[in-house]
Amino acid sequence: MWGLFSNHSLDDENVYEDDWILHASDQDLEPYYRPLNSLDDSLKMDGNCAAAGSGFGKNEMYPCFDQSVTYGLAVTGLDVNGTLPVSLTTSGSAGEPDTRVGQPPSKLKGTVTVTNLTAGQNYILYRYLGTENLPTGPPWDKNAQFKTTFTSQGESWTHEDPNTFLR
Repeated sequence: MWGLFSNHSLDDENVYEDDWILHASDQDLEPYYRPLNSLDDSLKMDGNCAAAGSGFGKNEMYPCFDQSVTYGLAVTGLDVNGTLPVSLTTSGSAGEPDTRVGQPPSKLKGTVTVTNLTAGQNYILYRYLGTENLPTGPPWDKNAQFKTTFTSQGESWTHEDPNTFLR
């Protein structure tokens, strides 16, 4: 799921006619916009998912939410204090290997953008091997896998990491 759209507070547990969800499938890479209230179904799958077929290309647009109870989670960031906003994009993210049939994981390259910088100031970008190695506060170099120093020329800085990682 990529997004939830509502004209109401997200603290409100009610689902409204104008609440929408944006989701996708790894199978066809297409975005799907669906009214949130159209996703409920029973365990018999005789409602929303009744039209879903089995196999590739026949069920991507039919996510089912159990009508008796459904849980959601929104990740809004990590519990780390004293850092700047960082975003990551990756190369090759439109497809992924099918590890279920033995295809090996592929290597990705990441491009990082750091914002809220001050021009002329020196900074250090740290890369960690998994969130289990991420410190919640200084010292930042503890458990860092890679360290990149830079001087900001403006309010943001973009870095293409030459070190790949597996997906």
